[in-house]
Amino acid sequence: MKLIYYILVVFMYILVVFMLIAPAGVLYTSEEQIEKVLELPQSDEFRIKTTNGLLRHADLGVYHTQFSFFGIPLFNFEPEKYVLYSYTEKETDFIYVELDSEDIAYLQSEFDISSTPKLPFWKAWGGKILLLAIFFILSFIEYAIKSAKANNKTDADDISSLSDSFT
Repeated sequence: MKLIYYILVVFMYILVVFMLIAPAGVLYTSEEQIEKVLELPQSDEFRIKTTNGLLRHADLGVYHTQFSFFGIPLFNFEPEKYVLYSYTEKETDFIYVELDSEDIAYLQSEFDISSTPKLPFWKAWGGKILLLAIFFILSFIEYAIKSAKANNKTDADDISSLSDSFT
């Protein structure tokens, strides 16, 4: 019984921690995200036009749509692609321009980037590995509880057989 209580307390603690690290207490999100790959030089060549017509400095990033649970990235839905992006005046929204193969080839010749965009390890695999680890830990706990119950039954049977032999 103490083990079940302990597991429940640990689970609640983990739940609270995940709720604290999740953005604004959001349980799950599916949103467009851009991961910065390279900060481009401050030149007219790397500027994009915002919705109100201003030219803003752009950086190179990887665009993707991601499903997160408690702030932990689980799945990426759209294939990653290189984009030039800049934040709007609000600094929370971004605007981006997709790059074609010629633009990517030019950036490869000028800067050290790969031909195919890749997400950081945590964004691509971290959540899946964490989910798998939690599954194995919970499975191990369940196995330990079942084996402890089975051992208790055999101990009780041994004690009752001993008491029967004395009578």
